[in-house]
Formats: sequence, structure tokens, C-alpha cells
Amino acid sequence: MEEKNYELVVVVPVIASKDEKKIKDAVKAALVKDGAKKVKIETWGVKEFAYPIEKSSKGAYWIYSFAAASFSTDNLNIFLNREKQIYRYLLLRK
Repeated sequence: MEEKNYELVVVVPVIASKDEKKIKDAVKAALVKDGAKKVKIETWGVKEFAYPIEKSSKGAYWIYSFAAASFSTDNLNIFLNREKQIYRYLLLRK
């Protein structure tokens, strides 16, 4: 089966670097658990929102690029929706 490329954009509040690493590792572990390979994390930095999200005007943006032969988003969606430190996310197939 041919591997397809995906990107996951995650928006989180501006937090301490120790907590940031913990969340990044948890998201990466969830991706690997669902079959992702070659996970690469790129930090876009802190950007201002067009409108407040949970009373915050800024957030940190992370991009996860990965490949997967077969990828089910069910478990990933459940994990990302339950994680309180994640404001928004968007999963795209390239």
C-alpha cells in the first residue's frame, strides 16, 4: 500500500517550554500509535488570533508532517478534542 503524506496543524496557548514539550510528545505519540511514520515537528511560533479563543488573543502554532500507509483519524480526533491545552487543530492530506 502506498504511503500518503499528511500535515497536522495544532494551535495551543502560549505556555512554558516544559509543558510545551510534554504536549508535543503526546501528540507525536498519538500519531505514531495510529500508524504515522517519519513524524517531523515544525514550530511556526506565536501568532495573534483574528478573534479571542478561550479569552486568549495569541497562540503557538505547530505543524506535524508525517507519512502513513493507512491512517485512521478516529483515535487522533478523540485525543485532540480531549486535550485541554489544544485550542484548534486541522489535519490535511497532501
